[in-house]
Amino acid sequence: MRTTSRSFSRGDSRRELEAKGLDVANALHERCESTKLKVSAAKSAAIVFGGRLQRPPTLRICGDAVPVVAQHRVLGVVLDKRFGF
Repeated sequence: MRTTSRSFSRGDSRRELEAKGLDVANALHERCESTKLKVSAAKSAAIVFGGRLQRPPTLRICGDAVPVVAQHRVLGVVLDKRFGF
């Protein structure tokens, strides 16, 4: 069974997004461990909506980097960073 999880964080800087992303990833990891599920960073993706950053934040799940992408397909719908689909 494949599970999709979505989490949203707001921040004014890359550093703030990374800190909030780490908090969300840790909470997700704890929740998954309690239900005996594993999160795969290789099958995960992050999208930075709005704003302009010189370089994307580095997001990690269990120490593994999650790629930041411009668009991602969820349940057959392609989402992009401008909320277009």
